[in-house]
Amino acid sequence: PAPNHLLVEKKGTFDELKFVSYTPRPMGETEVQVRVLSAGLNFRDVMGVLDVYPGEPGPLGGECVGEIIRMGGEVTGYAIGEKVMVPLAQSCMGSNTIIGYQLISKTPNNLTINEAATLPVAYSTALYALDDLAKLKPGERVLIHAGAGGVGLAAIHIAKHAGAEVFATASEKKRDFLRSIGVEHVLDSRSLSFAQDIREITDGGGVDVVLNSLAGEFISTSMSLLNAGGRFIEIGKADIWSQDRVTAFRGDISYHHFDLVTVTMMEPMKLKALMEIIIERTEQGAYQPLPFTLFSQRNAVDAFRYMAQGKHIGKILIAPDPKPAVINKDSSYLITGATGGLGLLFANWLAEQGAGELILAARRDVSVVAPEQIALLESKGCLVKCVIADIGDEKSVSALFNDISAQSKPLAGIIHGAGVLNDGFLMNQDMASFEKVMAPKLAGAWNLHTATQQMPLDFFVLFSSLSSLLGAPGQSNYAAANGFLDGLASLRRQQGLTATAINWGPWAEVGMAANASVEANAKASGVNYILPTEGLAWFEQVLEQQPVQRGLIDVDWAQLASNMQGQLPRFISELDVKNSVAVDENLHKMAKQFREDLAVAPIDERTPLLIEKICEQIKLVMGLEEDEVIDPNQPLQELGLDSLMAVELRNILCALIDKQLPATLMFKYPTVASLSEFLIADMFKDDMPAEEPKAEVVDVEEEEEESLDDLSEEELEAMLNDELGEETDDDDF
Repeated sequence: PAPNHLLVEKKGTFDELKFVSYTPRPMGETEVQVRVLSAGLNFRDVMGVLDVYPGEPGPLGGECVGEIIRMGGEVTGYAIGEKVMVPLAQSCMGSNTIIGYQLISKTPNNLTINEAATLPVAYSTALYALDDLAKLKPGERVLIHAGAGGVGLAAIHIAKHAGAEVFATASEKKRDFLRSIGVEHVLDSRSLSFAQDIREITDGGGVDVVLNSLAGEFISTSMSLLNAGGRFIEIGKADIWSQDRVTAFRGDISYHHFDLVTVTMMEPMKLKALMEIIIERTEQGAYQPLPFTLFSQRNAVDAFRYMAQGKHIGKILIAPDPKPAVINKDSSYLITGATGGLGLLFANWLAEQGAGELILAARRDVSVVAPEQIALLESKGCLVKCVIADIGDEKSVSALFNDISAQSKPLAGIIHGAGVLNDGFLMNQDMASFEKVMAPKLAGAWNLHTATQQMPLDFFVLFSSLSSLLGAPGQSNYAAANGFLDGLASLRRQQGLTATAINWGPWAEVGMAANASVEANAKASGVNYILPTEGLAWFEQVLEQQPVQRGLIDVDWAQLASNMQGQLPRFISELDVKNSVAVDENLHKMAKQFREDLAVAPIDERTPLLIEKICEQIKLVMGLEEDEVIDPNQPLQELGLDSLMAVELRNILCALIDKQLPATLMFKYPTVASLSEFLIADMFKDDMPAEEPKAEVVDVEEEEEESLDDLSEEELEAMLNDELGEETDDDDF
């Protein structure tokens, strides 16, 4: 329980790290207590845990961004609730810290919490090194070792702003990043080759300043590159040179090594002055926040290991675990796409949890669409406001939030469920069909994001879909829109904002996919429908755990994988699906035997044999009885073969003839008879009678040349409507 901080009970291993409760010391009159929102991890912390720091490293966590929760009586210029940067406090790796108000700074007005958390130590160290000690001038050359680290990147931005020519070293995997931010001379930090490279680039001119964090031969080699009067600034801890040793090696250069903690102890207000410069230049855009990797406190051990492995670029941040969301009567909650059964299901759940006010937004008036449900919500003591709003329209969303701000209880949570389906195979999609799906789901989510960036929400839940994890035939636009929601949740969490994307599987009784044929098809593929009681229980766990992203599905992975015929999405490619592999192997074994039987069969018997085999597979795909008779001349769509079944059947046919078949196959050959004739002709071209015109044979491998151009727009539209069903809008959410 808070207050707590991170301690290492026995130095030498990261596994001994744990959060421990403590009794805070009394706070002074000139001090503030800051609740930690995002703490920066520094190499000093890692060395301290591993017991290799030269000297006493101090408590873990020396910098953070946080919120002022208490102030001493003599504190001026700050307010309770204000976000501040804390550059060298104690125990920032925990719930809160206490520090003199003279050392804290307000966060730059153009940065998020996590972006601001990348600044204090890295930029203060680099600025003191290059400005105070090296006095770097425009036109000078500076060599920055470990340029992809926190201090290294800060130094690059500072040097570029000063007008210096930057040479930076980094390991191989990080060099492209340095080039991407405009570093012209990117060199190797793992070998001494950087020295010869610099001599060649400068025609023997060398550099004027070295900012060093490396050890051993890298020090002497770097010193040898300095011009007369050059400055060598050491920020490393492992290999400090004495002044006598420097003079003996290079008597014409200056050498400085420092520790920011020591500098601050000797000159307390120096750090404040550095931070003021950093904030001003950051707000001007001259200094940039550093890239960062974010870990939650529950994964603090992983964060330490990640830094020790040297995998990161920029900063590593550790943020408190999100608090469980609690529904309360003094707050309001917004649901978008609220006219459908699923939206009303969650509205009812919120009312039962004690929500004070529900704001139900949709393109139609929910009170007109579902008056009985609204009355039920109100009977549970919940104020209900039904708002007509196009969530995909920025002006409409702006008006919605103006009304919420003026007339509703404080907004505490959002469920974004607006969505539209406009299915069709990718080759038949256009920008109009994508925009129709993207507007409510993607643009709507972004509009909600921008409107709530300054709101202290308890939850911001984006209803994504299984489609963005596994794909969905005929739903490329829908899968892409949901993929955006997944990314937006990650972005918001990186920015220190609450967000969770839920990749729902199909729901029973409510939701877009709630019909018997779709449910049967889903079950055949291995995905079972979510019962409302089950889904609501899962949702309650999500609000308690506040993950960034969570897939909630009832699935038989082996069945799902077997239906994909071994073409597993990367998301499930490493799952243990032995049963599906066996099914897949059985299919290919059967297909191989069938091709061998066809090859030795008389020519006039091949097509009937294939017709029989295809009908057999159709029964399996559609779940038909074995004794059911399929008319080979009846269109497959009339048999009830929908788009998902067609994809599965096509995969089986690919295995049968051992070739990749075009997506248009079942449009051009809509019956089992025509399909079989085409496939036999393609498989046995050499056995075709000479008089049979070759022009009638289409090579299935020439998929790029297949088209539906021979169908009129009306025929194509009718076919797609039969195949994929009518579009669904957010009213059915």
